[in-house]
Amino acid sequence: MQKDPTVAAVIGGTDVQHAIVAGAGARPVDSMGNPWMGSYITASGNLLADFTSNANAEMQGRVQVARLYHMTDDKGVRDLLSFLLARDTMHQNQWLAAAAELREDGAEEMPVPSNFPQSKEHREVSYQYLNFSDGRHASEGRWASGPTPDGNGEFSYHDGPTTTAPMPPPTHPDARFYGTTELSNTAEKMAGTAQDKLKKE
Repeated sequence: MQKDPTVAAVIGGTDVQHAIVAGAGARPVDSMGNPWMGSYITASGNLLADFTSNANAEMQGRVQVARLYHMTDDKGVRDLLSFLLARDTMHQNQWLAAAAELREDGAEEMPVPSNFPQSKEHREVSYQYLNFSDGRHASEGRWASGPTPDGNGEFSYHDGPTTTAPMPPPTHPDARFYGTTELSNTAEKMAGTAQDKLKKE
């Protein structure tokens, strides 16, 4: 590592692009060198959906900071991470409290959006758990029986995918995609040659 300054810099926590591209100047990028963007922003227009999404983001963030905490024994870094963990604790509770207040005030309910009439859904599958796993262990979960969290129905368990529609035959992609089909390679080559001749004629 001492013989390779680039490796030493990376191991030491330095983004080498900071030196190479920007000459140690400020760049609008994150700690990994990715350009700043707003793709992570959630703004659906529905507050209960957005507040719940924000709580999830804070949970994911706190998980990552907790992992970082155990990757260092530096007292100063751990002090910083302890502060960030505490703030994520606040933010999780903040968004969950805001979501609960929306529901208590009747501004929004589950399922979101609650002002869309459930009568327009296929109600027979609204609370049906479809098991795609091996075995029936999923049937023991809270999500497979009993009242639903929104209070509007009862969970039911269905073993396997529904069979209300026949399975369509496999499609045949354009030969120029060179996808694998049930036809032998020789047959496909002959078909391709015939198509080429027809196009030329």
